[in-house]
Amino acid sequence: MPSSEKTVEKSVEDRLGKARLLNRISAEVLTMCKSVDKLLHAQHTSNLAHAVVCVQEIARENFAVVIALKWVVLLVDMLESDTPDVRLAACNALTAVSVVQEGRDAVRSCGGLRPLVMLLAEGSRSPIAAAAGAVLMNCSACDVCKVAIADCRGVPMLLGLVRDAVSRCNPGGGGASSSGVPPPGAGNGSPGGSGGGGAHDLRTPGDCKAAAYAAGALMNMGGVTSVQEMMVQAGAVPLFETVTRIAQPGDVVSTRVNFVLSWLAVGTGSGLDLADAADAESEAGPAQDARRASGPGHGSVRTSGNGLTPPHGAAHARHLQSQLTSNTHVKVSGSGAAAAAALSRQVLGSPAPKSVTSSPAGKTAMVAGNA
Repeated sequence: MPSSEKTVEKSVEDRLGKARLLNRISAEVLTMCKSVDKLLHAQHTSNLAHAVVCVQEIARENFAVVIALKWVVLLVDMLESDTPDVRLAACNALTAVSVVQEGRDAVRSCGGLRPLVMLLAEGSRSPIAAAAGAVLMNCSACDVCKVAIADCRGVPMLLGLVRDAVSRCNPGGGGASSSGVPPPGAGNGSPGGSGGGGAHDLRTPGDCKAAAYAAGALMNMGGVTSVQEMMVQAGAVPLFETVTRIAQPGDVVSTRVNFVLSWLAVGTGSGLDLADAADAESEAGPAQDARRASGPGHGSVRTSGNGLTPPHGAAHARHLQSQLTSNTHVKVSGSGAAAAAALSRQVLGSPAPKSVTSSPAGKTAMVAGNA
């Protein structure tokens, strides 16, 4: 066995041993980790995306292994790869890692939030932007990450994906601008170009995965006063009112932005003058509705097309926000054991894991599913 291979294997065992995980994984998983670690550090483009898919499979079963092996920093570096498949695979792997708080902390501490926000610029039609939105939705369940995402211009970028989705399903034929909502990328740093415009190919905003994840992240972040101010300044109120007006019943984007609207409404109690901000943002009909909803004594907004009535009162809203922001995140749906086995045999030349210790239960009460 070459000395370099021995060094890699020793490093993997040392890292797992230091984290007290070495005795908790099977021999098959250990062999797979050694092979994946070699490929990740070799940075060979031909095998890199496949290796990252294997990281995703490991993370789905035991996130602690991925964190202990310090693979998160490598995944963050791959977010800026020139190869689209590598960027997509890295986002999917980080989605699996960020289901738990330890993973969210690792993504943030490794500097992953800013490149994830930048990937949103690929637009609502991009699977990479959707995957990046899923990671940000998971990370936004962390209170520290909420502000960190906003500091990376995450609010206008996330709103841009929702705006793109609106422009793709507006039945008026003139894009979102016909409803008083600025077009994608109109002076607020939001993604445009390839993501918005063109054919009206969506029945409802919730049919767009990227918009659904973006709305989930905004919902998680909506209880922070500084983020609320950014949302209002970026035109969230007229945009969200348009979403609730055109959405079909059961639309996930409409459900999520309704919660945000309710928090923006009760935000008047902490000094956020939503009525004045909405009036300055737009004089269209949706903004007028937002002002009525956010006036004194109004703790909720109108019922959306799916019949969901947002909570009433500041106390109720804060209680609901504390529940949702700590539990709303995405679980990556993988291809199952058969696909993992095939990938492992084809790319790594080692058997797929038969026994992996499971991650702690009870961390999630709300999963985005196929949103």
